[in-house]
Amino acid sequence: MPEETPQQEKKQRDGVIRTYEGDISDVVKFKKASVAGIAVAEQKRRDGEGEYFIDNKKESFSQKFLDKKTLITGGSILLFVIAIIIIILSLTGTENTADVKILPTQIEIIFSNETKNIDVTGVDKKTFVSKVLEERKTNKSQLGSITKILATTEDVEIIKILTPSEFLNLLEIKLPVSLSKYLSDEFMFGIHSVRNIEPFIILKTSSFENAFTGMLEWEKTMENDLGPIFIDGPSKTTNKNSTEIIADSGTTTSESFVNIKKTFEDIVIRNKDTRVLNDAKGNSKLMYLFPDRETILITTNQYTVAEILDRLIRVKFGQ
Repeated sequence: MPEETPQQEKKQRDGVIRTYEGDISDVVKFKKASVAGIAVAEQKRRDGEGEYFIDNKKESFSQKFLDKKTLITGGSILLFVIAIIIIILSLTGTENTADVKILPTQIEIIFSNETKNIDVTGVDKKTFVSKVLEERKTNKSQLGSITKILATTEDVEIIKILTPSEFLNLLEIKLPVSLSKYLSDEFMFGIHSVRNIEPFIILKTSSFENAFTGMLEWEKTMENDLGPIFIDGPSKTTNKNSTEIIADSGTTTSESFVNIKKTFEDIVIRNKDTRVLNDAKGNSKLMYLFPDRETILITTNQYTVAEILDRLIRVKFGQ
């Protein structure tokens, strides 16, 4: 094989150099590579650590493509797993809460320290009275606190709070028309912790004049109507057809014994005209008043009257 002349060798080197320069030109033109990046790539190529700069770019692009594909695949799997977990939790939550019923709210006439619910679904007057007396007997509320008692009925879907008329009907109370006709749906039944656990009812009316007349008329039967839940023990009444009168001690006396039937009297509590029914010993059994022209309060003692009047004032002034 003939030896290459120096001139031929120079031509071959020039060809290589021209090819490399062409590559560099293409990279700069089409890939927009920096001069520094090209120099680093070339140095790696010479040291045997890499290939031409163009090849490194291709490899980098391929790696990024694979990384992006992996990221998308992983994200899809993660979203799928999260969706499965949400579905499982939803089904589990539905099973656990299917029988949970939320107690409806009632308009707050006054602030109460706690609320108790008495289920009266399908019960009669005797059972309801028994439940109320049991609550009064077992209530351990702090002295001075007020407990709101909600009489409710429930079916498969909802819990319903009794309206004033439904509450009174359960107690078999028939109010005078002049009173019942003008009662609103706002009312509150509760107990107040004082020396004893004392009950109260707050009613709302749209006509003060008619309600006032109706309350005076209701005085005739109020003790018998509210006695079972307001007064400890059975109401003491006189049998009109009997020649004997039942005394407070439980003994009997002849008709010749002077017994004046107690009626409601006027007193003043906290500058409010109040009608009160006392027993033979002068202790109050029932009392009622109008704190304002829209509100009727019925209770058993002046301490509860004072406490509720204070709370009504707080509500009025947003305290």
